[in-house]
Amino acid sequence: MFVLLVANVVHGLLALVWIAGVQRLLAPRSAIWATHTLALGLAVPVLAGLWGLLSPALGAEMGELTLLRVGPALEAARVAAPPVAPLAWTLLGGTVILFVAQELLRAVLGVRRWQRAERVPDPALAALAERLVAEFRRQGLYGRRQRAPGVAALDLDRPVALLAGLHAPTVLISRGLVARLDADQLEGVLAHELAHAALGGNRRLLMLWLLRALQAHSPAALVLFRSLTARLELACDALAARVTGKPAALASALMAVHRAQPGAAADAANAARTTAARADRKLLETRVRALLDARPDAATPGPAAVLFGAVLLALLLGGVR
Repeated sequence: MFVLLVANVVHGLLALVWIAGVQRLLAPRSAIWATHTLALGLAVPVLAGLWGLLSPALGAEMGELTLLRVGPALEAARVAAPPVAPLAWTLLGGTVILFVAQELLRAVLGVRRWQRAERVPDPALAALAERLVAEFRRQGLYGRRQRAPGVAALDLDRPVALLAGLHAPTVLISRGLVARLDADQLEGVLAHELAHAALGGNRRLLMLWLLRALQAHSPAALVLFRSLTARLELACDALAARVTGKPAALASALMAVHRAQPGAAADAANAARTTAARADRKLLETRVRALLDARPDAATPGPAAVLFGAVLLALLLGGVR
């Protein structure tokens, strides 16, 4: 188990190096393309670990494709220097604690904030969503058989906008947020949430969360997952701006939502002291800047390009045993 966990960390680090190199070589690319690449980097270390576990039973050996044998090196280090294993277990355990404290609990508490609020029909929101979904379909961003999300208002004063549900997704927008936005800003926020559905919605996000949880011990997985969630927000912003044609309205809506959050002033004052606050503020600034720059989103790769990248990464990581 020790060897498997450390090998997974090595796989994650290699994935980070591979992604950084590819992005530097092929930049600039769209945020949508970046989400595909980062998701691939998060998934393949898990698949490589499964291959390592199953290959003896299947009689499949990498042979000359093996680039680096992590297992024998770790076993030799553990025998030659007994403190190596306890130190590694401590470091791996510490990253798991950070995952639970900083990510898992934060996500659970974030869901509980809106879960108890009553959902109420809103004809105006429904009509706006129907018009936007028609534009998403016209631009080929929703598949022909893809079910469009419903929309409902949350009886909540907090500014909340999110896509909820797995099988029957629904965009939820709080009454408090509707009251704080003008018509163009509201259109941008709703288009952003509909864009999440176009990019896989909560089913894809759940799969990515499971991959992250399986690698809770890996700091590389932490970097990959956080980079992925940030790029996903940028990708949804880009799609929303493309559909509405009003990037500045969405940028102003993001600023209005941020200012309306409880404790926003205190967060701004403590942003230099809190890592999470700094990261959130930097992401907000990046999203607003990207929208106001109004750069056309680069073309996304086709299935063949994604498959080619997956094969290259799988060969690289498969060679680490």
